[in-house]
Amino acid sequence: MQLPLIISPETHLKASSSYECWPFRAVLKRAVKYLLLLVAVTNFVLLLPNAPSTAGDPGVYEVGSDPSVGFNLISWANFGGGGASTWENAVQSIYDAGFSEVSISPVRYITLGTGSIATSSSQGPELAHIAAGISRAKSLGMRVTVNPFVEPAGFSTWRGFYNPSPGSAESNTFWNDYEQYLVDVAQIAQANGADAMTVGTELKAITQNSGNNAKWNSVISAVDAQFGGSLGYAANWDNYQDANLTSTIWENSAIDFLGIDSYFQGMLSNSQADNSGSYPNPTFINQVETAWNDKLDNEIIPFAAARQSGGGLPVEFVEIGYLPYNRTTVSPQNTSGAIDQDEQNMAYEGLMRALDGRQATGELTSVNLWNWGMPGTGNNLWDMGVSGTQPHANNIQTTQWLSDFVSNPGTPPTSGTQVLYSFESGDDGFFYPNFEAEPASILAQVGSLGATNGSSSLAITKPTPAWTWDARVDMSGEQLLALQEALNDDIDNYVLEIDVTYVSSDLPGSLTSLGMHLTFESNLDGWSQDSPFASISSPTDQTIRVEVPLSSFTLTAGLSSANFTIGFSGSWLGADDVILYLDRIALRDTTFTAPEDADFDNDGDIDGQDFLSWQRGFGISSNADTTQGDANGDGAVSESDFTIWQSQYGTPSALSAATAIPEPSTAWLAVIAGLVLYNRNMLR
Repeated sequence: MQLPLIISPETHLKASSSYECWPFRAVLKRAVKYLLLLVAVTNFVLLLPNAPSTAGDPGVYEVGSDPSVGFNLISWANFGGGGASTWENAVQSIYDAGFSEVSISPVRYITLGTGSIATSSSQGPELAHIAAGISRAKSLGMRVTVNPFVEPAGFSTWRGFYNPSPGSAESNTFWNDYEQYLVDVAQIAQANGADAMTVGTELKAITQNSGNNAKWNSVISAVDAQFGGSLGYAANWDNYQDANLTSTIWENSAIDFLGIDSYFQGMLSNSQADNSGSYPNPTFINQVETAWNDKLDNEIIPFAAARQSGGGLPVEFVEIGYLPYNRTTVSPQNTSGAIDQDEQNMAYEGLMRALDGRQATGELTSVNLWNWGMPGTGNNLWDMGVSGTQPHANNIQTTQWLSDFVSNPGTPPTSGTQVLYSFESGDDGFFYPNFEAEPASILAQVGSLGATNGSSSLAITKPTPAWTWDARVDMSGEQLLALQEALNDDIDNYVLEIDVTYVSSDLPGSLTSLGMHLTFESNLDGWSQDSPFASISSPTDQTIRVEVPLSSFTLTAGLSSANFTIGFSGSWLGADDVILYLDRIALRDTTFTAPEDADFDNDGDIDGQDFLSWQRGFGISSNADTTQGDANGDGAVSESDFTIWQSQYGTPSALSAATAIPEPSTAWLAVIAGLVLYNRNMLR
């Protein structure tokens, strides 16, 4: 059972001059937090057991369901008078590439030996320039995390190793300067409407040293008094479960999210990485997805859910990245292998698939990729971007894929059917098998005739009544991945569907029988055949939807290749050809339940306009669609659809009622709508 997660105060507490009394702001923020926690727990107890799954198609980015995706912006340079526009332009380029999230990092430098932190440096951005970047991002509607860095001057060591002896002069100077630095950052984050802020990043040794605990408490309290958004910390991937860090930071009541810089090692083996192949290799993408699901479901999410006395913390991947080298899925920071942009691409695709639906569940809010290529990063190996944004050249392929992925958001599926082949762009890779001895059948894409999914179908011209295999496809890409996912789920839940169309004018008058046979051939299971299907006994005009349980074939989870072959046999006189048409070859999950959705006007949210749509359609008893007020997909518009609208009011489309916390106006509108429904029933 999913534990309830703390819901942080929203940005309506930010950037308001009426909260200039900071102690009052801190008290108000805490009160709001506990009120929201109470509501969240109530919703969890009452609603979550009946909530539908929020995961949709892992291969499609679904806004509001999947975590928001963005990039880290960081620079170890000070751009002087042009600094504000430099940061604004960098934010704009991320937005223009389709991303809705950005993590912006101020940088300041520690003098080792004294612990002093420079208030300004030619090696780091001015806070005014950081403020300009935050402001531009918020003007574009982006979600912003402010992630302040400290670096040893001259980069003489990693910040995670810095650990002055608690109580020493150096330690005291460091903590005094560090707290003031974070307060300064918190003030610009607050003033410019940032959504989240960390109180540090990768300070591994300092967080492990219990002698610093009182200092951490002071820093967190000081930042919390200045900033009304969500507070977190960006822990290194190998340190986020440290006992002292946990008790000092994660269990601090002012902390709202658990941040991880997620460069996890050894998630895949060397042999898996070496056999990743060319993009897209569905087997390898599935291996990455499986590894991430295992890491999330069995380690990260349970750990986060147990925090705050069991109240739980949502997770944010403050940083995550893969380099374009072989074995990056084994060690993301590895640079010793050969350039392998395809492995990098598949690493990110597998990650994105594993994140499917995790924002809607409250588990993981956002992901920031390391890092966007902006001035001052030295065009290092991590620099990503699309053309014109100064990326490292070997990262362009993956950044473009990520841009395409987030720029073409989908919606949660309305059916459990995935169409594999629909012949809208040609023959979809089908060919006549070369192992047949009979005269070859001819395959061609045609329009109109036989088209049941789109405007085209596959025509097979068969020159002989003998049993032959007429059309074969070597499954790859999304089609093979869909088959693999069905087998990994449960073969007994899936049905193979094929639309077969016959046109009497394309069949011999002497035809007395015609039927289809099917086979899969996989690397694990060999040849597995089933027949007959779509059988007819005379020339006819008809379309037959063939439905074959996938379990009719001997197929094993874990296969890495599969071929699908279709053949026909019949009986007719003479040398006449038979022409038949195939379309919509699909896999259907028989256990799928369509998500309830009251977004009747399809504008992305559930509001009063949707109620009016339901009101106009109320009473339709069959064949109703969503636009007429059918929220549960049963074809009727009834009180049950109103109940769904009422529970989803004020939420984005297709999110369950368990994620909605209505504002007071919502409750009043629900009461008014209830009275309307009552009056309608009284007048019937």
